[in-house]
Amino acid sequence: MKRVNLPPVSLNGVPVRSAIQARSRGTPNSIPNPALNRQPVPPPVYRPQPLPVVLQRKCVVGVRATTVQPAAPKKPNPTAPPAYHPQPAPAVLQRKMAVRQASLQSKPAVVAPPAYRPQRVPAVLQSKVAAGKQLRKSGTPTHARIPSSATGTIQRMHPHFHDIGRDFLIKYPHASSSTSVGNYVGPVLATYQIETNNYESYEFDTNRFGVVSVPHQRIIGYRPTVGGMHPRGMIRSDQERIEGRSEVFLSEADLSGVMARQRRDPSLLDRVVVTTYEQAPNYPDYRENLLNLEGQGVPVLNNFDISDPEMAQRLSSLAPNSNIHFQMPRVPRIEGYSTQRLVADTLEMPHRLRRSDIAVSITTPHPSMYKKPGKHNQIYGLESGKVFGKNELVEAASDSDDDLEDYGYTHKQSTKNKSAKVAEKRKKYKFRSSQPYHCRSRNEIEKHHRRHDRDDDEGFGGGLSGQLLSKS
Repeated sequence: MKRVNLPPVSLNGVPVRSAIQARSRGTPNSIPNPALNRQPVPPPVYRPQPLPVVLQRKCVVGVRATTVQPAAPKKPNPTAPPAYHPQPAPAVLQRKMAVRQASLQSKPAVVAPPAYRPQRVPAVLQSKVAAGKQLRKSGTPTHARIPSSATGTIQRMHPHFHDIGRDFLIKYPHASSSTSVGNYVGPVLATYQIETNNYESYEFDTNRFGVVSVPHQRIIGYRPTVGGMHPRGMIRSDQERIEGRSEVFLSEADLSGVMARQRRDPSLLDRVVVTTYEQAPNYPDYRENLLNLEGQGVPVLNNFDISDPEMAQRLSSLAPNSNIHFQMPRVPRIEGYSTQRLVADTLEMPHRLRRSDIAVSITTPHPSMYKKPGKHNQIYGLESGKVFGKNELVEAASDSDDDLEDYGYTHKQSTKNKSAKVAEKRKKYKFRSSQPYHCRSRNEIEKHHRRHDRDDDEGFGGGLSGQLLSKS
């Protein structure tokens, strides 16, 4: 093989082989480097170039966003709720809804109340209304005060049909208006309430407003005839109040019996006297009836115990030929006292007064209203006559006052605020003294009472616990 001699390879003018050998011996590189022999050159001067306008705007917005407030999180775009597609009701509910709609359609439609139109006064009552107008035009005042016993108390009432033509105290046109007088014309028929069996409004004829409709809450009661006639606190004695009067009604309960009688005969107000067993009877209509009667001048004697012999002296100034009446006497189950003794004490009152001119009448349930024969006589002792004493029976017939219910009378049991079935038919007994001015001795009275101190009232009616009270 033929050897070829190549020219030596050099690097920057230094042979490569010599350079390699020098490096392997650890000698510094002896290869000349022209770059190492150059002079240092200073770096170029930094000259910032202006940013384009678009980038400047973006930088300014970014700086403000980072320095003023953090960027708000992006809210998701609101999406509309899914559309409501009502589903048809099940067949069972559809049938129920159809039945409900049918029942609603069958009811009468609600209509507006009828317009108020004053009703014409019946021809029978026109004379009463005319008399009331003439009375008001005669110079009597159109304002009157409530009786002194009603100080601080204003009662409200429903006028009775038979009160047509009478003057009432009313508040019109407002509840705060001054009290004025109106002549009662009649109820407003359109205001009848089935629940209360009363009317809500009534018509009155007034001098100032003409015929007006007044709610029952603004009707105070009868126009008083004696209110304010006496100085405050100056009350006359019982004898002065009943002097000259001739009709006495004992142990009235709610006073509805006397109210009915005075509606039937208004002249009775001038001659009637009323007593009650309690000091203040507890009946819903008692206070209202009391104020109406006292306003018309009727004496009402409370706490009148018929069993007390001295109690009769409160009636000593009665007019000659007076009558004492007891409506439906009844005694509770009290040991030592009975209904028969109550009847006997009532018949004894003229003798205690030494007044043979005074008659006594007693109304009881009719004997035919009791199922057991003799039960009526067992309770009252009137059929056999064992309670007559020295009185004679002058009349015994069906009650002549059987129409009192038409005028507002309501019978009350002794222990209940309602009537008894046996009271639907009544009988009236009238007595007179068989001996002029006879007065029994105390021993005679006690002897008579000892025969009847058994209480024959068991099983019938009732009574006020611990009180001897007869209700009318």
